[in-house]
Amino acid sequence: MIPAGQDWPKKFIEGVLEMKGVTVVELSEKAGLKPYTLRNVFYRHWPKGERIISEACGVSPDVIWPSRFKV
Repeated sequence: MIPAGQDWPKKFIEGVLEMKGVTVVELSEKAGLKPYTLRNVFYRHWPKGERIISEACGVSPDVIWPSRFKV
């Protein structure tokens, strides 16, 4: 498991999505985006993309990317 306070690695996120039966490309297309647009969330802060991924994973964005939500 990922230690508390650390961002989830890309491969871990993709693994969680795979267990949920969906891919990042499928999520992108379902959201009306081009197939690989949602991958931007792995490299930069993007609230809309973070929300899409986190909802599919069943957690809030700050659980997946705590470094992006530090106060």
